[in-house]
Amino acid sequence: MTEVDNLDGQKRDAFKRGLYSSVNLLCYPTENVLCGIEYLWGRREDFGGASGQDNRIQISFRYSD
Repeated sequence: MTEVDNLDGQKRDAFKRGLYSSVNLLCYPTENVLCGIEYLWGRREDFGGASGQDNRIQISFRYSD
């Protein structure tokens, strides 16, 4: 979590607070292969009270000789 102490003169769309959380899983199905998946969730709140959130999924694959 990140939080900013905003000043009265700032614009309403100035960043106020941000939260995020993530989890990832990695596995080695064979000696030379790595597979992974990650889920990330985030939320932003502006000084004026507007807010939004987002979700992200990332998949990775690595092969090494």
